[in-house]
Amino acid sequence: MVARQGLLFGGVEMEVPFWERSPTTYRDLSVIWVARDLSPHQLKIRPNSLQHAHLSLCPFHSENNPSAFFRPEQNTFTCYGCGRRGGAIYLAHELTGNALAYLESKNLLNRGDARQLDDLRRFLLEEESRGINDGDFIYCIFS
Repeated sequence: MVARQGLLFGGVEMEVPFWERSPTTYRDLSVIWVARDLSPHQLKIRPNSLQHAHLSLCPFHSENNPSAFFRPEQNTFTCYGCGRRGGAIYLAHELTGNALAYLESKNLLNRGDARQLDDLRRFLLEEESRGINDGDFIYCIFS
């Protein structure tokens, strides 16, 4: 899934992977985009073709060797150093302390719209059923 990004020098089109595009809704939010946007230190996320993932230092703990795998096709991350794993909204919540405020600041959510909040709750329940996030995370966000 690759998006077209306008014309560049000499009329050559550049293809931008979907996880590099700025999101327009919280469903478009990429785990790689969130990690680069919110990481306390500048993350260098590089492709690892053997794992079909991107490899980086973990944004949650100090380390010298990369142990965090970002899988854009599944929109998940897993750190084999500290054991944290989840989706893009979970990552935003862990890095900011308030995922709803983060989504609102990026104009991806209007907390005053009950339908959007219900849709977000359903989206997170879908992720939970696929094993991306756990039920405690949903309770934590909406409490």
